Amino acid sequence: MPIVTQNFLLQNLSGKLGNIVVRELNGKTIIQAAPVRKAPPTPGELANRQTFKQAVAYAKEARQNPELWGIYLAEAKRRGGTSNAYAVAISDFRNNFRLVKAQ
Repeated sequence: MPIVTQNFLLQNLSGKLGNIVVRELNGKTIIQAAPVRKAPPTPGELANRQTFKQAVAYAKEARQNPELWGIYLAEAKRRGGTSNAYAVAISDFRNNFRLVKAQ
């Protein structure tokens, strides 16, 4: 596994490119082959994927409703950091609409 040091081209670079993954670990840039999944997804993983698809669809619909979207914008602002209204809407769907019910 190559470890890159002091290379301005790869500085702050991370992600997948083809079958290569670039990531940072303990301040060093690591380049490695992308992992290959050998086992099929479990029933729980498949269920989680389905729930996430539903949550994404809900967040897209919520974006079209100004009143509902306002709730998620306010919560994202309250949370601060990298939180955004879209992620908050997905989280709310997965947490049984706690934010919407609280209104």
